[in-house]
Amino acid sequence: MLTLQINAFYLIKERDLRLRLLTLLTNRKRLLHAHTSDAPISSTTDSDPESMHRGIEWSSLEEGWRLFERDLGKLQGFMGQAE
Repeated sequence: MLTLQINAFYLIKERDLRLRLLTLLTNRKRLLHAHTSDAPISSTTDSDPESMHRGIEWSSLEEGWRLFERDLGKLQGFMGQAE
């Protein structure tokens, strides 16, 4: 019975991580596309609200990657202990 619970837990976590990975990759692609389709960097200033918003989005994306990596490591550690 414990094996079934571990398998169910693993499958749920794997599904969640796959969804998060897809979301992170999609957001990265969207931000990269938006960055390459913008005006040249020399025409934007740090006080430009659009550029500040993109910076915040990049920071959020980086944080999402850190959390994803942490959670993936936890799951890998859990699976190593379960074996």
